[in-house]
Amino acid sequence: MAWDFGWRIVQHEEFSKPPAFKKLELTSNKKDSAADQPPNFKKYPLRPEQLRSLKWMLAQEATKVPFWEEEVSEAVLGSMCWRAEGKTRRPVLVRGGIVADQVGYGKTAITLGLVDAAEEVNGAPLKFPDEVLKASIETPATLVVVPAHLMGQWPEEVAKFCGKSKRVVIIKDMSSFNNITVDDMKDADLVIVNFTVLSNDKYHERLARLAGANAGSLPGSKRGGRHFDAVYGECVAGVENRCEILKENRALAYERIEKDAFSHWNEEQRATQSGVGMRLDRKKSVYKKVSEEKTKVEVVVNEPFVENKQKRWGAMMTEEEAKALAEEKERDAMDVDDDEEEEEEDMEPVRKCKARSDPMHKKMKDNDKDPWGLTTSRVQKDLGLMKCPPLELFSWNRVVIDEFHYLNQKQDRARVLTLVLGLKSNYRWCLSGTPPHESFNDVSSLARLLGIHLGVPDSGQNKGGRGSGRSKADKDKTNMEKFSDMLDLKSTQWHMRRHDLSQDFLDRFVRQNIAEIDEIPQEEHINSVTLPPAERAIYLELETHLKSLEMNSQKAKKSKKNSKGDREKR
Repeated sequence: MAWDFGWRIVQHEEFSKPPAFKKLELTSNKKDSAADQPPNFKKYPLRPEQLRSLKWMLAQEATKVPFWEEEVSEAVLGSMCWRAEGKTRRPVLVRGGIVADQVGYGKTAITLGLVDAAEEVNGAPLKFPDEVLKASIETPATLVVVPAHLMGQWPEEVAKFCGKSKRVVIIKDMSSFNNITVDDMKDADLVIVNFTVLSNDKYHERLARLAGANAGSLPGSKRGGRHFDAVYGECVAGVENRCEILKENRALAYERIEKDAFSHWNEEQRATQSGVGMRLDRKKSVYKKVSEEKTKVEVVVNEPFVENKQKRWGAMMTEEEAKALAEEKERDAMDVDDDEEEEEEDMEPVRKCKARSDPMHKKMKDNDKDPWGLTTSRVQKDLGLMKCPPLELFSWNRVVIDEFHYLNQKQDRARVLTLVLGLKSNYRWCLSGTPPHESFNDVSSLARLLGIHLGVPDSGQNKGGRGSGRSKADKDKTNMEKFSDMLDLKSTQWHMRRHDLSQDFLDRFVRQNIAEIDEIPQEEHINSVTLPPAERAIYLELETHLKSLEMNSQKAKKSKKNSKGDREKR
């Protein structure tokens, strides 16, 4: 479906007092029809209201109706009361939504019901485009990303409702991730992964190494933000390119990983010693000495790895480093002809990989040099035996983010948010009993989780809206960007249209329900009890004491400071 573009000139009205926007509301499934019980929910069937929610989720995954994103730009000519508007719209087909049912409704059970019933109701999962399959490994599994305190709940719920009908892979920490293989991911029905794994420095360092990106450019302390987003985007693109080689030749893929890593190491050494070449890891000592004149003269040129490295950096290298580089050049010269032939013809099943010998590589532990096992004959024969494959290597059938509102609460979870946005999947679901939806910025953050762009971020100039001010993304903005936001004032009509668009999104993709559980039956029985004299004396003393304080608990607290007896304790 094609994009839509239009413009108009309308009469502009200035408001002396901006009108109050209507409160954004969430729809329920109370009037919807119920779905059939999932096929494997034998012992613990879903409640009627849960079946209504399941019906909506199944319909969302089967939809063929696109959602129209839109962006409006305006120019106001106040002296003539005119306003020119240009609007661009594009259709996006999103299958999924946000389940915002209140606590106790059973969001986990409904999601498991969707996993169990989707293929029977909607048919086989959708096929990814050829270009996606070429750059990834397809798996029919549902990836569930959960906070640490729910890692135990999900496996228990799977066993409770689905019995032994589902194969579950649990990634609790990096140690357990090291033992997971590509075949485990492809054969699983559910893959449950902890938030902490996806924010771990080790995970992203390995991802960058596999992708051929510079792991040293990652920000430290698990920080996210624009810096991390830029490096992560480079990693995702690199993994897609590397996947094509991994499918054909694991030995060649590892040699290229080593070559890229050695190249980055040399660049780090050059930047550290000369100050030329900016790094993105916030280590200012690297570029403190850089002057404008020196930067203009010494222009960094991206040259092939094997060309003139000794000549260019020989003065900065130690004898050991120079020797390592000479050995690397010799290996490259021997292998360059073989590499060209291997890309055109099938290679032998097993090929011995030659490791680097530079100082940085020697300091690395064995499981960090090749955590995937690409140098082993087993993995070179079968890609399915590759260990700890990053989640970005796969195209998932379904991605579920449980308690997604946690991702915006702490800075160290910003990485997880960036990661889940970059995953490839047919269907995408987010679960939370308390989704933020007070303003356009809130709703826009919900839409972003589903891959929908509602509009440019609100800079805080919302007239009459319920916005909560500037978003957290503004912290990464430069002073010039913040100043530009202050100059770009939008009309009240512009904000009203965005507010209506927010409600359209909520009506289409968000549902919130309340558990319809009957009250627990109770009976009241009164039994008379005769207290012994000693116990009766205690209660009479307490009654007299409270009456003297006029039944005021605050007076009782103050009296403790001057009390010398044990009356208050009793």
